[in-house]
Amino acid sequence: VVDTDLRWALLRPLVAHGRFSSAEIDAESARDATASGELNAARCRAAAGTPDGKAEAESKVAIGKRVRVVFQDLSEDFALPQFTLTDEPPVGRVWSLPG
Repeated sequence: VVDTDLRWALLRPLVAHGRFSSAEIDAESARDATASGELNAARCRAAAGTPDGKAEAESKVAIGKRVRVVFQDLSEDFALPQFTLTDEPPVGRVWSLPG
């Protein structure tokens, strides 16, 4: 049994050297259906060096996207932030750094 992080660490250089294709990346991504798995799959696609792989990886990073934060109350004095990326325009007042 190979650890999930180790599988991704082994897969990335193999993809970069043309030993594995997009199909293997898709299979591993399906096997690791987590945020970390999605990030590692994007890294592998970018490492492939193909125009399609780089374009897909660039489309999945946060550049040009907005971060939506919703706080989940866990107790009276503690909330857990939940972050999501969106292309949608903001609704309502938008916070910005003062100054």
